[in-house]
Amino acid sequence: MKKLSLFIVMSLLLGLYGCGNKMIETDQFCAEKVIENDSLNFSVKICIELAVKGKKAVVDTINSTLIKEILGVAFDGTPANALEKYIANEFDDYILELKKMPSSMLLWLNSDSISGTVTFLNKDFMCYQYDVESYSGGAHGLSETYYLVFDLKTGKRLTENEIFISGSQKKFSKILTEILSDNKLYPENDTYELEGLELNGNFSLEQDTLVYTFNQYEIAPYSSGKIDVRVPYDKIKDIIKIDLSQLLK
Repeated sequence: MKKLSLFIVMSLLLGLYGCGNKMIETDQFCAEKVIENDSLNFSVKICIELAVKGKKAVVDTINSTLIKEILGVAFDGTPANALEKYIANEFDDYILELKKMPSSMLLWLNSDSISGTVTFLNKDFMCYQYDVESYSGGAHGLSETYYLVFDLKTGKRLTENEIFISGSQKKFSKILTEILSDNKLYPENDTYELEGLELNGNFSLEQDTLVYTFNQYEIAPYSSGKIDVRVPYDKIKDIIKIDLSQLLK
């Protein structure tokens, strides 16, 4: 059986966020390429939300950051081109790897799925989550979740350096460790590597809570999956430097 398709679609409904303020509008862009036959087994599916309306400089900065972070390609202002370029690069790499495989090996498999969506947005911040699932044979695939936080005044990504006061990394790491050490919240924490817990910059903002995520293998076995640490803002109010008034209820 052979199936080959490539499409770019835009959803009919725009996502509008922001407490009555038309700060930014988003839309979903999807593309896929699937080939299944006696010699090839390739599948890449992408569906990501991008900014389409708002202050042009902010929209362009957000989209350029998202495309580079999620797909690792340059953004020329056209989402469809970026998705097509990523898929083309992935297929070229797949063919190169396939040529390296001994003819005696089973069919080389490449299956990737990428999805991205806005999880929180008000007039000050936009929080974004993207998930990557990949499988190339073996016992199991790999699933990873990443977050990006944007300042809607500039469109720039906010890293830990912009969120926390200088020199507070050790204190924040200790707070994360204390939460993860709670047996009621994390009953399997005896398998976690909590000594000298290292920050990975993978966080998002929600109402009243900062979410810090560790993916598979980062601090725990594969079986534990990703680990979300929910940190109430009142626990970090003395080390966080952004204005939380738009987040706190």
